[in-house]
Amino acid sequence: MRRYLPLLLLAVGLLPVRSSASVLPSSATFNWGYTTDLGLHGGSATAIPSLSATWHVASHLAARSNVAYIQDWSFGSSLSQRGLPLGTTAFATDEGQSLNRSEFLPLAVGMRFYAGGDAERTRGLFLDATPAVFLSRLPDGTGGHQFRAPLGFELGAGVRVPGIDGSRVELGLSYFHSSATGPAQSAIRPVLQERTESFSGWSAFSLYVGIGLGD
Repeated sequence: MRRYLPLLLLAVGLLPVRSSASVLPSSATFNWGYTTDLGLHGGSATAIPSLSATWHVASHLAARSNVAYIQDWSFGSSLSQRGLPLGTTAFATDEGQSLNRSEFLPLAVGMRFYAGGDAERTRGLFLDATPAVFLSRLPDGTGGHQFRAPLGFELGAGVRVPGIDGSRVELGLSYFHSSATGPAQSAIRPVLQERTESFSGWSAFSLYVGIGLGD
């Protein structure tokens, strides 16, 4: 996933809203969230860091881009039956299974709607709606890994308040959804079901806090 990060950050920084406007974003925010919808037992918290930027479009409306890093763990085949997947972290368990890590880098571009007053347009409540491409590195079930880019979306809602020295603080809830991808023996588990070797997409809610600069 590291090979994609410079290109994605460059794309986030260069996305123009309209030809007469500056290509520089009107705000940039670093977010740190947690979800309990991923992981081996569905009860442990998984961290989701992300970086977002917005460009002013009209009153109470902005274009928004976001890139996040998400990882998930799943049980794989016995290490005695297959080699360690290249580039995929795996650990042996007491039951003779391996723990495989899947990685996702969703790149989302869409809109943000503000509910604040005209004088404080970018403060208060907001809603996000962004289609996304989920760059994914997945165990392939045969001892290796595969790269996929399924489509999906990210929805969000929260509140934006003034911070220290002109900064902004965001408290919000995000919902990530990735469509199914990969061969029938990939390690992605069905949503809200026990983890198996069958193939499916996934969804996750994330609570996050963000600190940003700009409008």
